[in-house]
Amino acid sequence: MEYKAATLEASGKHMECLQLMEKALQIRCKEFESGEQTPSFLSELCDTTERLVMKCNAFAVKSFKEGKYDVASTLFDYALEITAENSFPLREFDMKRKHLIGVTLNNYGCMERRRGHFAEALSYMQRSMECTGQQSAVAFLNMSAVQTQLRLCEDAAQSAIRAMQNLGPNPEDPSLIAVAHHNLAMALELINPKRALEEYRAALNVAHVTIGKNSDTAATIERNMQRFVQILERQQQPALRMDNVPVAVGALAPHTWCGSSVRAKSKRMGESPAHKGDSRENLTMDIFPHPFINSADNLSPRRNEYGTFSHRPRSSPRKVLPPVKPAPKQPPRGSDTNHTSVQSRKDRLSTSSPASGRSFVQSVPKNGGRLPSLVQPARQAAAATTVQAAA
Repeated sequence: MEYKAATLEASGKHMECLQLMEKALQIRCKEFESGEQTPSFLSELCDTTERLVMKCNAFAVKSFKEGKYDVASTLFDYALEITAENSFPLREFDMKRKHLIGVTLNNYGCMERRRGHFAEALSYMQRSMECTGQQSAVAFLNMSAVQTQLRLCEDAAQSAIRAMQNLGPNPEDPSLIAVAHHNLAMALELINPKRALEEYRAALNVAHVTIGKNSDTAATIERNMQRFVQILERQQQPALRMDNVPVAVGALAPHTWCGSSVRAKSKRMGESPAHKGDSRENLTMDIFPHPFINSADNLSPRRNEYGTFSHRPRSSPRKVLPPVKPAPKQPPRGSDTNHTSVQSRKDRLSTSSPASGRSFVQSVPKNGGRLPSLVQPARQAAAATTVQAAA
């Protein structure tokens, strides 16, 4: 059955692939409950569940990179549901379960960051690190990119430095060192411009040595460094300064950052810097690695269409998400303009009560192995996206 699922995946039928993997897991769980309760069989069940969760994450990342955020949200929610604290069989392997939750939350944060929900993204990433309890270099890099977008420059610099410390001198992926220097440079633009320029140069040198001068990562670093150099040159031109007062390059003077005039002391989390003007130099590009995207993958520059944030990050993030019941039928999207999709998911999580002692198998409906919580909403969301695109 899993071989057939792999065939479906190769032909691009991702939802059918997940449905078949899900059915295979249900059959194995029923076999376990019927009598074959050996440690080896339980371990095999755990491995099967892990493959399903990772496949959900991989397809979700693919979906949000294509702009199908509703499909991705459905898959992430499903992955969180089957890795909940009381879900069988992962409840028997707590370390692996928490690792899978951490991966899912990190990718959820990457999706929220990609569509401009930076405060939500930071919250998900912090909860991811809380769950795993591990000091991941990639997680610190992701957090530094989001913190820079939120103008938390000092925090972003600290996260980038922590990433470098965790990478060490000989990391498995040397390009991450270039990304760390790049993220540190962006964080230091308002704090220490001279050091920021040094970090840009270091990032570019590392990128040239490790992944080549023609790589996308090297091109992104070079563009951002050129943008920053132009900012420094404008600061040194008396005609462009207020009252023609000379300002040193290292001073904390206001300058154009992500298309917005800001000061270093600004740490407001309620706003994101909106892009203004059509000049390409006002558009920064960041490098945002996470488990299912190559570390050298860059994001194309695009405008922030969201303005202020709808939500602030949680002051005390939960360490482990509670089990989630199948969500009730929601009203048509767009019927309430003041209720965002992110808030809807938070409401579902906050109103759900843990299913005490309820196993994964017991929660599966008797309808031929199809779980509406996974396949049907994702298909409906994908169909809605196709209709909107056609319109």
